[in-house]
Amino acid sequence: MVTEQHLGSTTEPTLRDLSEALVAVYDTDYGIHSPTFLSRFTDMTRQAAAYRAGRVLLAGDAAHVHSPVGGQGLNIGMQDAVNLGWKLAQVVKRTSPESLLDTYHAERHPVAARVLRTTMAQIALRRTDDRTKAL
Repeated sequence: MVTEQHLGSTTEPTLRDLSEALVAVYDTDYGIHSPTFLSRFTDMTRQAAAYRAGRVLLAGDAAHVHSPVGGQGLNIGMQDAVNLGWKLAQVVKRTSPESLLDTYHAERHPVAARVLRTTMAQIALRRTDDRTKAL
């Protein structure tokens, strides 16, 4: 991962952008060429205030987004889906009341909030300023 000097770029990154960023950080671009895929991302950590609004239920990236550093996104999204899936099945089969769906937010929202705090801390520790180096 190479951080960008200026945030807010809306253009797709180019090989030259990556090469210049690598040289700025590592004094070499390691001879990079022919990338299959280049992408930009930022720490756009966000979480929905509610995971349920009537018949609308949010899970995974629709409910929470964060930096991909650490790979927690797939795990937490799958956990959301499992939690919500069995509850939906119970309600659809009329084995449980619809109020069971209200427990989804109460159970999953705090879990995602912890993951978001963790990923924000990971990003903060990757900074290259003097205070982070001292830490």
